[in-house]
Amino acid sequence: MRRNKLTEHVTEEQVERFIENIERIAEFVELESHLEVVNDPKDDFVINTAIDGRADLIVSGDHHLLSLKEFKGIKIASVDEAVRKLKKRR
Repeated sequence: MRRNKLTEHVTEEQVERFIENIERIAEFVELESHLEVVNDPKDDFVINTAIDGRADLIVSGDHHLLSLKEFKGIKIASVDEAVRKLKKRR
């Protein structure tokens, strides 16, 4: 939320409110997996957290993750793809 490409679209107050809401509904996952899946360790962290958290879907804009499309049964989608899938469920 504090990346340069986003800060021009949201206020600091909106960022704080968003973080508070996420903390209220988030399920915190203790990381146990240490798989090396992609070239970027930050991406490996996302994959390992999704595995340990038993996620169904990873939503990302990262091209390394998106190129996988799926890993160990966890689908990986862009924001646009995820929104389309959620709208279909309604």
